[in-house]
Amino acid sequence: MAPARCARPQGLRSTSTCRPPRRRVDLNHLLTGGGGAGTRRRESWKAPSGERSPPAATRSGSGERATGQHVSAKTRKPDEVDAYTLKILDWESVCSHVSIFTSTKLGRLECYGMELGSDVERSERLQGETRAVHCLEAELGKRVEFRGVDSSLVQSAIRRAENGGRLSPELFRSVLTLMTCMDQIKSLVKSSFQSQKGPTKQRLSPLMGFVEDLSSCKQLQKEIGERIDEDNNVRDNASKTLSKLRGQIGVLERKVLAQVRGKGESPTTHKGRVCLEIFPTELPKYEKTCLLIGNAETGGMLYVEPTSVIAMNNNLMELRTQEAAEIETICWQLTSMVTEELPELQRLFEVLVRLDTIVARARYTISVNGNWPQLVEAGGKAGNEKFAVRLKQLRNPLLLWEQRKAQMASSSSKKEVEAKKPVPVDIFVEKGVSAIVITGPNTGGKTACMKALGIVSLMSRAGLGVPASGSVILPAFDNVYADIGDEQSLSNNLSTFSSHVKHIQSISEHCTGRSLVLLDELGTGTDPMEGSALGAAIMKSFLGRAQLTIATTHFGHISGLKYVDSRVENAAVDFDPDTLSPTYQIIWGASGKSNAFHIATSLGLQEEILSEAMEIAGSASADSGSELADALEALKVSMEESSYKVRRSIMRTRTMYESANKALHSLKVDQLKLNQKKSSSLVRILEESREKVKEIMKAQMREEAESRRRRSESKATSKVGKLVTKVQKKRDKRLKRSKMTKLKLNEAWVHPGQTGGAAPGVGSTVFIPQFKAKAKVLSVEGSDLVVQMGAVKMKVKRNSVQNSS
Repeated sequence: MAPARCARPQGLRSTSTCRPPRRRVDLNHLLTGGGGAGTRRRESWKAPSGERSPPAATRSGSGERATGQHVSAKTRKPDEVDAYTLKILDWESVCSHVSIFTSTKLGRLECYGMELGSDVERSERLQGETRAVHCLEAELGKRVEFRGVDSSLVQSAIRRAENGGRLSPELFRSVLTLMTCMDQIKSLVKSSFQSQKGPTKQRLSPLMGFVEDLSSCKQLQKEIGERIDEDNNVRDNASKTLSKLRGQIGVLERKVLAQVRGKGESPTTHKGRVCLEIFPTELPKYEKTCLLIGNAETGGMLYVEPTSVIAMNNNLMELRTQEAAEIETICWQLTSMVTEELPELQRLFEVLVRLDTIVARARYTISVNGNWPQLVEAGGKAGNEKFAVRLKQLRNPLLLWEQRKAQMASSSSKKEVEAKKPVPVDIFVEKGVSAIVITGPNTGGKTACMKALGIVSLMSRAGLGVPASGSVILPAFDNVYADIGDEQSLSNNLSTFSSHVKHIQSISEHCTGRSLVLLDELGTGTDPMEGSALGAAIMKSFLGRAQLTIATTHFGHISGLKYVDSRVENAAVDFDPDTLSPTYQIIWGASGKSNAFHIATSLGLQEEILSEAMEIAGSASADSGSELADALEALKVSMEESSYKVRRSIMRTRTMYESANKALHSLKVDQLKLNQKKSSSLVRILEESREKVKEIMKAQMREEAESRRRRSESKATSKVGKLVTKVQKKRDKRLKRSKMTKLKLNEAWVHPGQTGGAAPGVGSTVFIPQFKAKAKVLSVEGSDLVVQMGAVKMKVKRNSVQNSS
């Protein structure tokens, strides 16, 4: 039954809630199972289609999985070689460091099972995903957040919906949080992608591939948000029936509470019924008016219910039963909606967990200041790069993490932090080299250097940045195999030497031409002569089996392979004889000494033992192979000196040739200048003649232009004069005609019966016989006059008026 929310008034204490206690799903318990009675059935997380489910440790693109448990050489199966190597290289610690940056439980589990690309395409895809988040957060300053998402609750909700079960309000709220969180991430990625151009936009494209087709499930978000509140309770307005029931429950509870308060001072609830909480000594006081309904588990208190509220309490219990039934109906309705959107919700959940792991990889890369490696196929080319492996200033990721932990620890002193700082090493392997033999003293860093290369090779396959400086180049190894440490086992009747042989035999059976093989202390554990011979033979066998083999040894026979096979290179860890301590630096191309006497001295071994050991070493060499190695090393130095002299001679010859070439070029230039000087006078005469011709032509053109201008002005003046004369004549004719007209009008302005009179002008007064009234002349318009007679204006003929005088 779904949890119901009681509309309890303030002041009402409860010893028994009407909502059953919620039980959170323990994800680790579900995935690993628990022992003893009551153990829940182990449930496995359903992996996305095309993806692998999160294991307990790393999985590779080839399907191999690490269990994190010890696997002996005798019991290890062929397909578990990779898991054994992961254990030796402590890959689980790297996964643990990455998982710290996750935000969800399932994301953390995915980090412990980080996928390792089995080829260049897969590894570059993983790197592209990590670089996209790195670009978004480190370059654009934005942050991908997974606030409030409880992946275990979401997983339980999806699993329950798949099985046809009803979801609780808490599970509905977790589904709503998933949808809103993915909406925010989708909006962030889309806006960032659309606002960028060029390489930045291209780097963000893998993220767009994750979110562009995701569904928002808007209707489901709306329904859950309107019916379930932030406290995982069903809202009152989830349905009309529920709203009505909770209103009735509230009214009835207040009535019952008011009556119970009249009986005592400690009203409470017991099994959903409003009652009084009293001491046992007070029971006689309430025997007649109350009914004993129970006692407290602790404290010795009793619960009594007044008889006057029994009926109301019964009604209240009935209403709460109806409320719970209505809540269950609402939950079934929402469950049906979730089931309809289940494929989209599964897709959202898969993308969220995947993004959580990608974000963790990017943030881990930022924390170690990693660079993105360029992965090169076996036999492939990396531009004009001469190295197949290029790792400059490589820092061991595990040691680097320890330093960061010391920096963050408040109790760590500056000296302690500095002591944990990893010493950077340079690893440069030229193309064509298939094996490297590292020699030098114990505790000098041979194994650490070899492990660091193995770890960063795995990091590059997992889509992580490598903590090295500058351009990083790594082969696209399909697998890493290692035989490091002492795996002797009394139970399996394996000695140190036997365990090494078993491991190497297993490696040789499973490695390919794209594998990295790491062999520590090759040839040890048996007779030195036989061990060195066996070690040399093993190194030769791996030259044709693996892409790159790195071995550490103290035997000269093995380091002497360089002088008989060009595919083998030597390296040595440096040792400071003054301080009797290693510098942890790698010297490439050289063979190192074990410096056993120096190290024993620094460790405090008795002087008499050291003296006797030195005498024995001086009288007879325990390892004749070292003498051969020293002789070959001297020969190599001599050859390098000769080669250096030849290169210097070639450089001097090239310099002389370039100087002679420059002198010849200078001579040709001088000859050209001389020829130009001889012809300079002729050129000057031609130029002067050309300039004179230009001046003459310009003068003629100016004269012609001036002549055309004068002719044009003369014609224009003549035309204007004729036009002015014509206009003047027309004007004179108009004036003469106007004068004649005025004269005729004046002559005609005579009143009948009169012999003459002046013509009326503007402002004069005339008599209009027609109206028998006088009017004032306002204007003269030819033979018409405009006059004003009182308030009336009119137009009359001039011959129809008389002079008023």
